[in-house]
Amino acid sequence: MKAGAEILIETKQVFRRFPVAGNEDFIALSGIDAKIPKGAMTILKGRSGSGKTTLMNILGALDQPSSGDVFYEGKSIVGLSEQERNRLRRQSIGFVFQSVALIPMMTAYENVEYALRLAGGSSRQEERRKRVEECLKMVGLAQRMN
Repeated sequence: MKAGAEILIETKQVFRRFPVAGNEDFIALSGIDAKIPKGAMTILKGRSGSGKTTLMNILGALDQPSSGDVFYEGKSIVGLSEQERNRLRRQSIGFVFQSVALIPMMTAYENVEYALRLAGGSSRQEERRKRVEECLKMVGLAQRMN
């Protein structure tokens, strides 16, 4: 990480435990400390079962750690209500899931525009069109928007 880089997401001693049969817990994450800078391409890699999906769910406010803290733009997101986490995801965090969750009868453009409307994006059609095209271009789908 470059010195002086602005931090987008930071984790401090994040643990995630899942109860299993008996009195034991399965420990999926153990003391994760990470800093993810704004604007950087960041890759999370590891073997199957190493906790990548669990960590992504916590970073994206889909799940809560068993202990530790997660900061998004310097503010703790641990302990936010479900409504606050929904708002954070809707307005600030985007996901591209492994299994596609698109509406099949809509074009790529229409799917992105629909999500933008749900997130409370611009009500001005021209601004919304530009944002949809920009998003599709960022992920390499501009040529397939229709």
